[in-house]
Amino acid sequence: MMNSPKNASSNLFALHGFLGHPADWKMFDTINIPLSIEQEELDFWTWSRSFNSAIPRNTGQQNILLGYSLGGRLAMHALISKPDLWDAAILISAHPGLDSPIEQTARLKNDQWWAKRFLEDPWDPLMHDWNTQAVFGGRPSLFSRFESAFNREKLSKQLINWSLGNQELLLNRLSKLPLPILVLAGELDPKFCAIADQFKDFATVSIIPDAAHRLPWEKPKKFMKEVNKFCHENRLPLISANL
Repeated sequence: MMNSPKNASSNLFALHGFLGHPADWKMFDTINIPLSIEQEELDFWTWSRSFNSAIPRNTGQQNILLGYSLGGRLAMHALISKPDLWDAAILISAHPGLDSPIEQTARLKNDQWWAKRFLEDPWDPLMHDWNTQAVFGGRPSLFSRFESAFNREKLSKQLINWSLGNQELLLNRLSKLPLPILVLAGELDPKFCAIADQFKDFATVSIIPDAAHRLPWEKPKKFMKEVNKFCHENRLPLISANL
């Protein structure tokens, strides 16, 4: 049985992905703030400074930042902006950035195309097209996303302002952070398996079998096993889950 350090506790902060909700993280028994992605009008670094300014640093507690997909990319910026605020990070299906201006331009153009669709297209066929992207491995979304729950203009701004095409390549700076990082990807998401491999020299990398991009919800028990293995190996309090 894995044991947590005595007298230790943790603050777990979780960032959802695009089209996500804080309730996506209800799997965790205890969580400090399941955070909503907001302030989409800000660039990555301005957002990260604003985000970090709202995070407490309490004596005797360890701050763990978890981010999925877009939330993982935002989490990377927060970690780099103020590394002494964080004790560990868990990055799920998250991209550290493109290293080619040609790739960045192409990605931004693609995200602008999606942004236009999120402003104008009928919701149901739009959700169908979004969820059948290759990155999801042919797996249906386990969440129903209703138009009434979203502001389309905000979604459109997120796609453009936080496009991977507008993001710097962060690997070098992430490699210098003085904290343990767990990077997770799903076996059925080959693109992000290859991306996760880029972290292997300085982070713990885990590939979850029989899962694609949305691995925490597709394989929650396997996901939590890897999370708590990471916590145990780095003397972090274990994270309980309601599965």
